[in-house]
Amino acid sequence: MLASMEAVRRLMDLRHRGRAEDLPGVLAAVAPLLDAESATVLLVDYGQLGLHPLRRDTLDPAVSFVVEDTLAGRAFTTAEPQWSDGLLWIPLLHGAERLGVLELRLKAYPSEEALRDLAVIAALIAELIASRRFYPWTGPW
Repeated sequence: MLASMEAVRRLMDLRHRGRAEDLPGVLAAVAPLLDAESATVLLVDYGQLGLHPLRRDTLDPAVSFVVEDTLAGRAFTTAEPQWSDGLLWIPLLHGAERLGVLELRLKAYPSEEALRDLAVIAALIAELIASRRFYPWTGPW
């Protein structure tokens, strides 16, 4: 069972005290509250060609998903969640701006109620990214 409100509380703590490098660690801590083995933010590069994991205060260009022809990319381009083999990708949207996707490793596809809760979590993460300037790089890609 999801402990969504506790996950929201922990993420909301980043509003006042959080730094960019804190988000991956908080996501790792809240993943079990979301019945997830892991939770990773994949942010799009400026060219919108690749999705790259946020690691501490930087992107990891060595591990990325091409936006075109991947399910993570499909979640990004269609703004609809995608599921395959225990991975769920939920778009990170800030208004009309697409920032990337939230990747969750799950044991089973979530119920409709749980999926709605996870979409709220993704919306909160997108708001944190946009408002706390977690998106500061220019990157070589």
